[in-house]
Amino acid sequence: MNGAQFMKEIANQKMIDNIEYLEQETKQKINREIDHFISEVVNEVTKNESNVKQLTNIFNNNYEITDKVKVLNGRLPEKVFVCRNSLLSDLYTIKHIRTIYHIFIALFVGQCIHNAVEDYLSSGQILIGTDKIFNGLAKFDVAATLWITMFLLTLANYVFFVCWSNIRINIFPNTLKLKMWDCVWIGSLICYYISFFYYFTNAVFNNKFPPPTAIIVLIESVRLTMKSYAFIRSNVPRVLNYKSHSEKENPCPSFSKFLYFLFAPTLIYKDNYPRTRTIRWKAVFFYAIEFTSIILFISFFMNRYFLSVFQDYGKGPIPWKEVALHTLGNLPAGGAFMLCGFYILLHVWLNGFAEILTFGDRMFYKDWWNSTSYGPYYRKWNVVVHDWLYTYIYKDMYENVLPKNRFVPKLFVFFVSALVHEYILSVAFGFFFPILFLEFFVIGVTLVFLTFGGTFHGNIFLWFTIPFGACLAINMYCIEYFVRQNCPIENATATDFFIPRLLTCKQL
Repeated sequence: MNGAQFMKEIANQKMIDNIEYLEQETKQKINREIDHFISEVVNEVTKNESNVKQLTNIFNNNYEITDKVKVLNGRLPEKVFVCRNSLLSDLYTIKHIRTIYHIFIALFVGQCIHNAVEDYLSSGQILIGTDKIFNGLAKFDVAATLWITMFLLTLANYVFFVCWSNIRINIFPNTLKLKMWDCVWIGSLICYYISFFYYFTNAVFNNKFPPPTAIIVLIESVRLTMKSYAFIRSNVPRVLNYKSHSEKENPCPSFSKFLYFLFAPTLIYKDNYPRTRTIRWKAVFFYAIEFTSIILFISFFMNRYFLSVFQDYGKGPIPWKEVALHTLGNLPAGGAFMLCGFYILLHVWLNGFAEILTFGDRMFYKDWWNSTSYGPYYRKWNVVVHDWLYTYIYKDMYENVLPKNRFVPKLFVFFVSALVHEYILSVAFGFFFPILFLEFFVIGVTLVFLTFGGTFHGNIFLWFTIPFGACLAINMYCIEYFVRQNCPIENATATDFFIPRLLTCKQL
């Protein structure tokens, strides 16, 4: 065989290899496209079936959502994600419910006109509450810097977790070195969480943010902490059960999955979530309009029904009879504040982010307004936070700490929830005034045991006590806040943070 023939055979063989490679790549690409198409079709069918079933149950007054499934005997059900709309999004497809929504829009427009006329007649300017919003969001640039800092620290959690994981899987099992490495990691994680809260709590105190800005910073610090804990708690078992000699895939999820989770409108970590096919930018724009409008509405009635009423408290004796009458008379305002808070956070904000991130499961709340006792209300009001408390506190305590004991884990969940809510308000306002803690932990736990047999009396009781509790809390925090503003003391000590100024101000 001469050289020319040899080179020709090599070229032919190379061509055959290239053709086989292209054939294999084409087959794999076609298979991937088919799998992706089938997955999209299945998700779409599942979503449509879920929506049809959901709407059918609504019309039949038999509305109940199953969002947890039992996986093992002796284990509590686990959270599952499926493509579905928020309940209000489905209800808005009903003409009668849509009309009620239009009534609220008309009331909002009327309030805007009233405020505009009042502003113009009193000051010659039309502010419609924007001055209160800008005052409440003062130093927002500093708050944004703090958010970037806490976000970068949260990203560092992923780096340290991967470092711990990669080193651990290369250490021989059941050795002292492995136990020491785990202890170092656990100790470092605890120190991180303590330092995280200490730093950002001090940052809020030192920068003297107005309460709304401070609340935003503190809520974000709590949210990112819950996110990082959920990620670590969900992936530690993978690392502990990883067998290097039989498993090739690294137990650590990719950074992109962690990053998506940080912004996804859920506090439960999963490697993959059901996704929608496209982003409806028109819906995102509509959510932005709703968000801005509700902020204006909150500014309106907070100023009219609370701030303007209590702003002079602390300059003289407090008329407690007026406070009592104001609390009872402002039940509609307390209910409006509660409804606005629910709608802007759990419907508008979360649905907006879900739309941008194509997050398929929009069940951020259930039909809490139909509850006839406080037990179902607590489970349905805020599904996002409830899922985190259930999965990472209640479920872990029930299965691993106190097996078969439901009362203590439930009590601890209430305690943690009340403590975090009180922490946010205490740091934001600059004083400890545990009204919310008492409402959540003492009164809230007590009301769980008060049932009305599923009758309408329980629903009426719920709709009276929720606005009353909201109005009472707002009144008391406003009174203490303005008393501290109007009755300052010199050389304040740490104990002044915990002692209500209502009891110590000499002007009262």
